[in-house]
Amino acid sequence: MRKFMYAFLPLVFAGALLAQDPFTGTWKLDPSQSSGSGIPQDETVVILDTGNTVHVTVSGTDADGMPIAITYVLPMAGGDGQISQGPYDAVSDTRVDGNTRDVTYGKKGKRSKHHQVVSKDGKTMKVTTSGQDAQGNNINSTEVYHKADK
Repeated sequence: MRKFMYAFLPLVFAGALLAQDPFTGTWKLDPSQSSGSGIPQDETVVILDTGNTVHVTVSGTDADGMPIAITYVLPMAGGDGQISQGPYDAVSDTRVDGNTRDVTYGKKGKRSKHHQVVSKDGKTMKVTTSGQDAQGNNINSTEVYHKADK
């Protein structure tokens, strides 16, 4: 029985690790692989899974050299979230599948949609953005992020 337990426990922990949301972790923008309007000079996105919610913190420097500071919470299953810091007054999330989600940011009727896809190996996230930023500027970009905590 003891041998069975020792053989079984690693499988339990491996299953828990494999079940982790692929978006969870620290993501670093790769500006050299990104294209379009408004690509930040540098950006780090930290996504924490706390069970029923996802906490997201975005920091860095935008294309104009200004600091980026956005913090919000979303329901894990998708839906409307709560912005606690940043230029937006609304955020929502739709889970398309296990590796794809659409996040929409809004401010006084201006909206931007961020189609996020994590690669099958979990090391790269591609974000295709369209719409308007919080200042009303048109944005159309593709940003590539690499997982910083492997």
